[in-house]
Amino acid sequence: MEVSDAYRMHVCDICGLAAIANLKKQHFECRSCRNTVQISQIRIPYACKLLFQEYALVARGMLTVRLMAMSIAPRLYTTKSGVTVR
Repeated sequence: MEVSDAYRMHVCDICGLAAIANLKKQHFECRSCRNTVQISQIRIPYACKLLFQEYALVARGMLTVRLMAMSIAPRLYTTKSGVTVR
């Protein structure tokens, strides 16, 4: 984490996808599963955020056909989510 700029993002504890955060109103929402309560804040390298953003654009079909073949939805699970990954 010390080799890159830190980026703060919010993740849904239920589905693991990125959540929408309005810090001024302290309102958090996962658009995927409509969760507004179980949201965690994580810190990741900014380069990782750009990679996730590129995957999101690919999923929406905004990049070239070559990249659309990936169809990846990165999920980030926290210790509060209760999901164990092998």
